[in-house]
Amino acid sequence: MLRRGTALAIDLYACVVIALSLAFVPGLFLPLDEHLWVSTVVALPLIVLGVGYVFLGAAFLPNTYGRYVTAVRVRDQATGKRPGFGQGVARALTMGLWPVEAVMIVDSGRRMGDRLAGTVVERYSPEGAWWKRAAPGLAVISGGVALLWGMSPLVAGRTLAAREARAYTQSRLGAQPAANPRYVSVRGDSGEVGLTLRDGRGVRVHLARSRGAWRAWQVEEVSSSALGRGLSIQQGGASVSAP
Repeated sequence: MLRRGTALAIDLYACVVIALSLAFVPGLFLPLDEHLWVSTVVALPLIVLGVGYVFLGAAFLPNTYGRYVTAVRVRDQATGKRPGFGQGVARALTMGLWPVEAVMIVDSGRRMGDRLAGTVVERYSPEGAWWKRAAPGLAVISGGVALLWGMSPLVAGRTLAAREARAYTQSRLGAQPAANPRYVSVRGDSGEVGLTLRDGRGVRVHLARSRGAWRAWQVEEVSSSALGRGLSIQQGGASVSAP
């Protein structure tokens, strides 16, 4: 039971880290308070793929990463071969009954889903020590965690700068800006946000950091074309842009 639980935890954790890392990427280019739908569009297919991998992976793959590390695998009880798609679905149907499933595993070694699907989870002896099997996946997961850690302040900074710029524009010009900033630049301790107003005018708002928060201090009207077509974010010497 410990091996199976550990395998499931590893697979779920890997999927969550990868999904969050990729879903955060649009935040480098777009303020997510107004473009949350972009991350949703990115995240939903990843969630579907992740659920399929974790709960149906036994039917499509030789093994999942978590089971490979813990040296267990799912097999058809009658033939000893990899289960089919229908068996994978049958195993997944009862995952919501995990308290009952846990009791059954402790009692007989087989959960309800395995009985329904006609499968067994068996130990086997893959090549190499467990830490060698785990190393490539741990490197990918660690990279994802590092990516999330590095992106978080950039994503949050872009969103807060855009929000402050919209509020400042409305208070100074009495105008309702378009929801989506055309240009957001964050460099060191100063920032710039370009907005296209609903009447077609363009404005550029200048911001500065004050006690850890963005504060707008100037707004100027510019040609909408001067704001450019792209979106970019700059932090220190790094620059990422999307045309």
